[in-house]
Amino acid sequence: MIGSGYLGGGSYLHRSDPRIKLITLLILVGAFVYPGGLYRIAGLYLFLAIVIVANIGIRELLLPLRTIWPILLLVLLLTPPFHAGGKLLFEIGELRITWGGIHEALILMFRFSGITSAFYLFFRSTTIDDLIMALRSFGLPYPAALVISIAFRYIPSLIQLYHNIQDAHALRSPADHGQKRFNPVRKLKALFPTLVSVMVHSIKGIPQLSMALELRGYGRVNRRSSYTQLPPWRRICLLYT
Repeated sequence: MIGSGYLGGGSYLHRSDPRIKLITLLILVGAFVYPGGLYRIAGLYLFLAIVIVANIGIRELLLPLRTIWPILLLVLLLTPPFHAGGKLLFEIGELRITWGGIHEALILMFRFSGITSAFYLFFRSTTIDDLIMALRSFGLPYPAALVISIAFRYIPSLIQLYHNIQDAHALRSPADHGQKRFNPVRKLKALFPTLVSVMVHSIKGIPQLSMALELRGYGRVNRRSSYTQLPPWRRICLLYT
């Protein structure tokens, strides 16, 4: 049940204190959400892109955008017609595309891209254990921290299990030489056995999950201890020694 988006490395960001990174993440999200002009939002995203390239590589710059490109495309197509302010660029029948609409669409696209990239950079350079210790340092109760830890580790494993079962069912099914047109009823029927298999496998894993929770002390009221500790706030530094 171990799944994480962490990418190992020795960059400055990898060695930074997770509490500082968590606070910086919240500040970045607030800066992208706060109303502002196009140049401010674009400049903020450019700064974030430079940080991503410098710490985890240029290949990682486009990966978060691949997950939200349908949203970005919808924003680009649907936003300009509903913002008629500014200079008229072109007109097709009743459809009027103005610079104000394009301006608003670009702001939303940079905003979505920046927030997604900020979270991606954080989880790409921070282990789950460091995240949990940071949350615990901010006063999060141990049961809540344990739930978050299990969610981050179990959900990716469940997704991988779904794909494995889907591939196994595809290998056991005969080749479909009939109609290739999309049929939602047939698609749902084909999906149902896979979902049932995932559910059965998850139910069978309940005893192991219960034992894991018990071994981690879930439900106990005594003070928790830890093999690793973050430095105290009065001695916090961004570079580990």
